Amino acid sequence: MSKRKTYFIASYLLPSNKMEKKLNITFLILFFVLIGVIYLSSKYPEIAILKILKFGLEASFVGFIADSYAIYGLFYKLGPHTNIILRKRKSIENKVIDFVANFLLSKEVIEKELSNVRFDVDIISKIENPEAKKKVVVFLKSVIEKKIKEKKDYLEEFKELPLGAFVKTAFYDFAEKFLAKYLDKNLESIVDELLKKIKDDENIKKSLNSELKEEITKIILENHDFIIDLVKKRLESISDKEFIDAVKKASWDELQWIRFNGAVLGFVIGIFLGILNLVW
Repeated sequence: MSKRKTYFIASYLLPSNKMEKKLNITFLILFFVLIGVIYLSSKYPEIAILKILKFGLEASFVGFIADSYAIYGLFYKLGPHTNIILRKRKSIENKVIDFVANFLLSKEVIEKELSNVRFDVDIISKIENPEAKKKVVVFLKSVIEKKIKEKKDYLEEFKELPLGAFVKTAFYDFAEKFLAKYLDKNLESIVDELLKKIKDDENIKKSLNSELKEEITKIILENHDFIIDLVKKRLESISDKEFIDAVKKASWDELQWIRFNGAVLGFVIGIFLGILNLVW
């Protein structure tokens, strides 16, 4: 017996899912009830209700077995055209990636969802803790220094031109010395003033809110391919067992209801056929 078949039999006889366990026990009891009814209907053929009940229980059991085969056949190799989840794994992965790329994280969806979001920019104006304020100051200083560095790299292209070296030197003597000292001395008070304005000015809040949305949208769209590639690599790294377990975790309870409904529907149809058999 193959390992896959052994795993299927073990998972059926000793299921970890509580609903599946209860359902299996219920229909094991049903099986013995069916055997009892078959015996009684053969011993007492004149009792019509036993014949009707026999039809109902037989159809119920057949419905349960048929639906069980179909459901377990999605996840395990039980015969031709079964083990569908693993056989179609690549197709499922591609559909998940397409769903993430073109539905969950499409440009239109991101812009639409963010248009309904209002960020709590008031939290920025509530930075009263000295340590928190100090971190804001350090962050802003690093941003400004980064911008200065970008300008420096840009001006490197012009240093060979007439006066290029002078312009470069003059600009950076000012930027790196005077401006740096100015920021050290005044940046904290600038931050205080900025936080006060944010707290009191609704227009600034709206502007910040709008800019936050634009930046978040920009970041997501710029990293769109990276996010999709990350999803793809994660799906490919999952083993077959992990893949099966993930799909089962998402759908197993609902699939058990299909088995139950198949048995109930079979019972109703069986009772109907039993009555017809007696009438005709």
